[in-house]
Amino acid sequence: MTLLNNIPSILEKGILSRNKLQSSKIFFYDIADEEIVEKLTRKFDGYDLSDYIHFHFFSSSPFDKSLVCRY
Repeated sequence: MTLLNNIPSILEKGILSRNKLQSSKIFFYDIADEEIVEKLTRKFDGYDLSDYIHFHFFSSSPFDKSLVCRY
């Protein structure tokens, strides 16, 4: 899930992880919940989960609902 404003960059550069976007200084409209992002940046068994792309495969999730309310 992303904002339509992010689509041109995705089509040009592909889908990138949060860390890759930030290290490459690529601007993106961030719709993530800051609290969740903070948890993801902690290392789990040596892996920073912000190095990976997160997909949401079902609708009506708490994330989904929070975006509907926010946007």
